[in-house]
Amino acid sequence: MPTRKWTIPTKSDLHHLECTTTETKTYIKHRISGMGCLDLGMDSQLWIQPDFLTTDMKLGVMAELQANDKFFQRPIGAYGVPIPRGQMAFGEGTYTYGKLVIQSVPPPSHINKIMSYIREKLDLASVKFVLVNKYETGRDSVGLHTDNEKDLNPGDPIFSLSLGTPRRFIIRPHTIPKTTKPNVEYGPYNPGACSLFSHPSIPYSKISVEVEAGDNILLVMAGSRFQSDFCHEVPKQPKVTGIRYNLTFRSMK
Repeated sequence: MPTRKWTIPTKSDLHHLECTTTETKTYIKHRISGMGCLDLGMDSQLWIQPDFLTTDMKLGVMAELQANDKFFQRPIGAYGVPIPRGQMAFGEGTYTYGKLVIQSVPPPSHINKIMSYIREKLDLASVKFVLVNKYETGRDSVGLHTDNEKDLNPGDPIFSLSLGTPRRFIIRPHTIPKTTKPNVEYGPYNPGACSLFSHPSIPYSKISVEVEAGDNILLVMAGSRFQSDFCHEVPKQPKVTGIRYNLTFRSMK
């Protein structure tokens, strides 16, 4: 499998992103590392910010999550079995996706400070809800999905903070029906809009972008079209050990 490393231009000289691309006859994997803004085209961006929290703040958040461990549940999902991860929420109100309704509890001090920082720094007063996923082992996961639930303000960014054991975070464009002619826009996404997903013979449904969601990294899914054009997942990694928490700060209606 041929592999090549290359640098991705970013919007600031202070930022630096690198891509390691693995290509076969049937698929392409782009592994992104560094800090900066990855432009996915058609008003979709992934911002990558390692070392987001100070050491004291990170320790405080971890302590708060552990103190609220009793609230983590594994409710029954779409297929009649418990979802493969623990889940709870902080903030105001409820969050509904599929048949699941997540009721929030008041945010503790450190988590509330992060939420306030996002609101004030980015002038997003509607960021008042934090969904937390707890991955206890590498067998815990979340499948390919989009964050487009009716409770969210469409087009607003989603701030995804990872703490603990690193896991793979994978982005894929929505697929198109086999009857659709090549290079013709179907639905919201144009496969020619971003060079990462353009290839003369491999369909963009077989091309993925991957970031290691490591300890204390913030990933921001931004742009008005991100959730309509792309899906994302945290797949199973059976050999991985250790707990990972993922906090997604969301703009609610």
